[in-house]
Amino acid sequence: MGGEAVVPGTRVTIEFRDVTEDSRCPSNVVCVWVGNGQVALTLSTPSDARDVLLNTTSEPRRIEFAGIRISLASLAPYPSGEPIDPGDYVATFEVEPD
Repeated sequence: MGGEAVVPGTRVTIEFRDVTEDSRCPSNVVCVWVGNGQVALTLSTPSDARDVLLNTTSEPRRIEFAGIRISLASLAPYPSGEPIDPGDYVATFEVEPD
């Protein structure tokens, strides 16, 4: 969290700003619903920028921006019942042509 990356072969930058929701069921608990993780991103090119929210379970799980499709593939660490330090979050994205 707090980092950014340029999508190879494009001029698109993905900035991982925040985890705005983490209601995923802890790994040591039996839950009725798997829960959801939600991340706040800023997607940008030299001429455009957009703030978006992507989810692990709920919609939207992907977004189209500047000719590419970006999906939230995973959010780590997975909850264990202990508080997660915001700086420990790592989001993995799948990127493909639109």
